[in-house]
Amino acid sequence: MFIQEEELDTIKMENIKLVCKEVNFYSTFDDDAFFEWLKKISCVSSVKGFGEELYINVDKSKITEIDLREILALFYRYDVDMKQLEVFLNDENKPWFFDNKEAFWHKKVFLEQERLNA
Repeated sequence: MFIQEEELDTIKMENIKLVCKEVNFYSTFDDDAFFEWLKKISCVSSVKGFGEELYINVDKSKITEIDLREILALFYRYDVDMKQLEVFLNDENKPWFFDNKEAFWHKKVFLEQERLNA
């Protein structure tokens, strides 16, 4: 059995669906800025909205440190639930992502994890 190149790309892709609920935009330009920012993040494969929810598909196999830092900043600025970003923790990013307890995102992403480890 041979796998087509297109199928191979699909097999390699590990999509993570992030959910943004009731994002508040304070102006048309604010709304535009949010979506322009998302478009610049290379690991974001698609964005779809349904009602008051927005679904962002991220290819976990392609996420870089820069991508993750951009998602952290975007979610922090627009007050999106950041706990869901814990899924991106790995051995490679642990020193700056998890071990950096003073980072602006740390409690919003890892508070529950710290409670379980206490």
